[in-house]
Amino acid sequence: MPEDSLRLKLNQLKNKGFFEDLVVLRGIEKESLRVDGSGVISIKDHPDSLGSKYTNPEITIDFAESQIEMVSPIFDSAKNMIAYLEELHAFVLNNLEEDESLWPLSMPPRIKDASSIQIGKWPLTNNGKLKELYRVGLANRHGKIMQCVSGIHYNFSIDSKSLKILNPSPSNACRWRTGLRRWKPAQSGLDRVRLPCRAVDHLAAGLHRPRRPCHRFDHHGGRAHRRRRATQPLHHRQERRHPQL
Repeated sequence: MPEDSLRLKLNQLKNKGFFEDLVVLRGIEKESLRVDGSGVISIKDHPDSLGSKYTNPEITIDFAESQIEMVSPIFDSAKNMIAYLEELHAFVLNNLEEDESLWPLSMPPRIKDASSIQIGKWPLTNNGKLKELYRVGLANRHGKIMQCVSGIHYNFSIDSKSLKILNPSPSNACRWRTGLRRWKPAQSGLDRVRLPCRAVDHLAAGLHRPRRPCHRFDHHGGRAHRRRRATQPLHHRQERRHPQL
């Protein structure tokens, strides 16, 4: 039975002492809509008193210009995380305009015309344009009203020190670490990112293209050798992708 298997695994972890020094890292992202005195979604821009939505890591926006997103740092204590979120929430309330407040529910208030919902505005940089185009795609794919549903994202992970109990072997840990691929942006930031016109069109239309293998096989002497497609020029890879999209 699945329950018996789960119970067995939990007992094995308990015997290893996994739960004795378990450290769980947590973070919360809370979304709330700004509304005016009549309970209607605000049409005003993001308040300057809350800092720049483009660079402030703790107070930004999600889909709509009026949809504030509060992001807590990483905590290993749930109590400290909630306390920090309360202070962040109070700061936002105290720095809104006098006729505005935060809508307390996840479902948005009554919306008569979806076209009145303003998609988030971003600076005229390459990264800012990508953010805006991504939201245009969400609006085309799901609709603006659906995207105004606000909620809480609860992020958690197990600290690497706690994971060592599960995998104490240095060789395995090294193998896991080398198996991860991380992309590092240039020193000047993401503003140097360039996308082909077709990629931008797909992003704005909200289309999903199926993934293709990241390699191709060339046969030499009966043996298949993998050659990474990432070495090909970006425009060449783009033209090979599903012309029907």
